[in-house]
Order: sequence, then structure tokens, then C-alpha cells
Amino acid sequence: MFPTILQLMRYENLLKSNLKTLLTLFQGATGYRDTTCGKIVARDQRFFAKLDKSAVRARTYDTVAARFSALWPSEVEWPEDIPRPEPEEIDAETRALIEAQVAKKHEKSVPVERWRADEPWPADVPKPAGVRIVHV
Repeated sequence: MFPTILQLMRYENLLKSNLKTLLTLFQGATGYRDTTCGKIVARDQRFFAKLDKSAVRARTYDTVAARFSALWPSEVEWPEDIPRPEPEEIDAETRALIEAQVAKKHEKSVPVERWRADEPWPADVPKPAGVRIVHV
């Protein structure tokens, strides 16, 4: 017996909800915007902006979830209520995009040549080479 329209709609809403949850957690760990996440995991910068207004096919969900799985930050736990797919192999173009995003983040940071000895270095920020601790 075929599923009813209502069952299909519920299933699609579950898929969309799972993608939104993955997006929120991924963004929290990476700081990427919706458009960047869309480019990286869906190959469409408007994917997440269009998510509520368009249909999501099971194949699209599987692909996007597998790409999230491949790129998932190790310090973030995958949500228990979402089955984690086998990671999809990430192509060179996507890897280059990620490297560009990382470089862009570092460009925006202020170069530090001296750091006050009475201020602890932030634990979540790698200490750049060439930083001198000075006593003020």
C-alpha cells in the first residue's frame, strides 16, 4: 500500500527539521553563514533559504546529510535523534571553498605582535607564531 499524502508531508517535514538542526549545530561550531553552509553541503548557496518553501526529496536529504556527516566538527556531538549517514567523499572544489573560508576568518582577525603578560591567552584561539608576552 502506498503512503498517504499526509504521511509523505510528515516525512518531508521531518527531513527538513533534521536539516535545520544539523545546520544550526554546524553553524554554531564553524561560524559559517547559511549561504556558506549551503555552498558546502548542498552545492547551492540558497539551499537553506529555500528549504521552507520547496520540497525536499529523500535523495537530496541523503546527499546533504552525508556531506554534513563528512564535514562534521569532531568537537560537536552528532544529534542522537538523527541517524548519521556514512560520510560522503568531499570533492576538491568544496575543500578549496572551506580553505578559503578559513583564510577569510584569519584575514579579519587583528594581528597580534604583543600580548600583555597579565592577560591569559584565550583557550579556543591558537596562539600565532611570533607573539611576544610583554610586561606592562
